[in-house]
Amino acid sequence: MHSDKRIYHLIPSKNEENLPFLFESPHSGTFHPEDGDEHIASGKVFPGVDRFVDELFAFVPDMGAPLIHADFCRCYIDPNRALDDMRPEWFDAPWPHPLNPSEKSANGIGLIWPKKCGITHSPDDIQDRIDRYYRPYHQVIRDEIDRLHEQFGHVLHISCHSAPHKIMKPQINPRVNYTADIVISDQFGQTADARIGRALRNMFKNKGYKTMSNDPFQGDELIRAHGSPQNNRHSIQIEINRALYMDEAKIKRSAKKFSKLQNDLHEIFTQLHKAHPLT
Repeated sequence: MHSDKRIYHLIPSKNEENLPFLFESPHSGTFHPEDGDEHIASGKVFPGVDRFVDELFAFVPDMGAPLIHADFCRCYIDPNRALDDMRPEWFDAPWPHPLNPSEKSANGIGLIWPKKCGITHSPDDIQDRIDRYYRPYHQVIRDEIDRLHEQFGHVLHISCHSAPHKIMKPQINPRVNYTADIVISDQFGQTADARIGRALRNMFKNKGYKTMSNDPFQGDELIRAHGSPQNNRHSIQIEINRALYMDEAKIKRSAKKFSKLQNDLHEIFTQLHKAHPLT
């Protein structure tokens, strides 16, 4: 049994005018259950943590939208991976279901991160992580999307992420010769109406940000699982260059840059709501 059951925080709207938006940060969690096999030292945070992203979007409830952020560390179990995104050699006994490892699993960052931890796992342990952390996180997103869809008839789910400056370079389009500040992803139109991504890219560009679409990130399981544009349920992923708001080497917020980016995000998503791209 896990001695600490911290899974997520759901911060509801604090504004009388509710918006048909749901924001969530799946990779900002730093809690690692004490009985995890990885034996991560107290206070240690893995590089994959999207540091300060939940704080960047702390304005969201005051704007009129709920904000969800995971408390658990993604190396323990990653809610942005498919449940079959694992490799058989990660286990000390056969996994009871078919596996479909992706390139991310080949790099040790699939549903769990065994290469970061250096040991194999029991299937029962991983199933327990799925049941106690992964499924509840997806369920609260599903519940909020259902609630907002019932209220408005449409909903936009925004999955919020950050990435190191060095990997914000295009991998698909060779004609792009710049490092992106912002990448908006919708799995090439599969998880959201394309007008939403276009509107957001233009808004960021108008504020001086270099933007890209679905390159180098296309979005992963969270927008795939919850995006259904044909049913007016739209999901996008926003990836933010960490150099915009923090000192990556010192792992510290850069106060002025952080404040500017946060203000810009607030203005952009307020503008997006007023533009009504969902209807």
